[in-house]
Amino acid sequence: MGRRHRHPPFPTELLEEAHLKLSFDRQHYQLLPCHPWQAKHLLTWPEVQELIQSGQLVYLGALGVPVHPTSSVRTVWSPELAAYLKLPLNVRITNFIRVNPLDQLERTLDAATYTESLRPLPYEGFTILAEAGYRTLVASHLPEATRMKLIESFAVIFRQNPVRTEHDDAQTPVVVASLLETRPGETTAPLYRFVEQAAEVRGAALDADFVKAWLKRYVEISLLPLLDLFFRHGYSAEAHVQNSMVTLDHGWPAHFYVRDLEGVSVSREVAGDVLTADSVALYEDAQAWHRFKYYILVNHTGHLLHALAHDTEVSEGDLWAVVADTIQSHAGFASERALRGVHSLLTTPHFAAKANLISRFQERGETPLYVEIPNPLFQKREVTQ
Repeated sequence: MGRRHRHPPFPTELLEEAHLKLSFDRQHYQLLPCHPWQAKHLLTWPEVQELIQSGQLVYLGALGVPVHPTSSVRTVWSPELAAYLKLPLNVRITNFIRVNPLDQLERTLDAATYTESLRPLPYEGFTILAEAGYRTLVASHLPEATRMKLIESFAVIFRQNPVRTEHDDAQTPVVVASLLETRPGETTAPLYRFVEQAAEVRGAALDADFVKAWLKRYVEISLLPLLDLFFRHGYSAEAHVQNSMVTLDHGWPAHFYVRDLEGVSVSREVAGDVLTADSVALYEDAQAWHRFKYYILVNHTGHLLHALAHDTEVSEGDLWAVVADTIQSHAGFASERALRGVHSLLTTPHFAAKANLISRFQERGETPLYVEIPNPLFQKREVTQ
């Protein structure tokens, strides 16, 4: 049961509680966590019922400490656990039924292997959360189609818990997506209140200059390291706003986190021999760059700047100018590849944006359609090449 994992990070008390429910001849069985909704669903499957009846699988029921869902619903968290648990859920959320197929498990671990080869990362205030491995149910005696269905429906991925490993309660990171939407009954998004707090703590006026300074700091701990990883190592993170977390120290951007390695794409041109040539995490350089620009610039930066502009009345154009200036003036982008990439960002008239609604109607979740949108970084400026 399970492949390519380190020792799963379960508390000793939980393991002891589980062993008390197992007979003597089953003490070697491995613990496999499951989302409560998923457990209820799986117990209706004839294949699962047969595994339980034969003693190959034991249903233990609810054990351990309470956990809380993250923004993805299926990934759960507790400050008492050393890892997030990315659980399968046979429910369609956005474009996909959120199970963990074998190819995605292998992709995640290949991305984790490449990520580990880059550590320690040389960026202050920037972390890519480690993913230690996965565990699943492999019923090797069953037909392949059934075996694969069980693998994807039981597989759990273990991800580093930053709250437990690095921060106290005052510095708990928050999902970037949670900062950008105005809640019912309120007039501004949570992001604005953090920017406001940062200005108050510093005794500064909440004017355009302060908003731009706040944004520059955010770009320095998020976009600049992400760009550097791509330019140096061909590492393209799927760091959209739900896969990104930030610690705000009294409102000021202090630490940026990237989570969920499943979406990482690595450029074949730069990767070297860390991964095998047939790794599903490897992409042609242009594809990895395309994904970077969509997830990190169009999705993440575009959403953040829209929310910031809406509530502060600093125009989106002025905010994008801050992003462009911060990229162009960064001394670390000195290699030929980096200079070429920066020049492309600032001079390409259009970016590609995912056409999610049309893609959903056409059931193209794995091969989404894209449309061209104006590149907000493209401005009439002198660009160094």
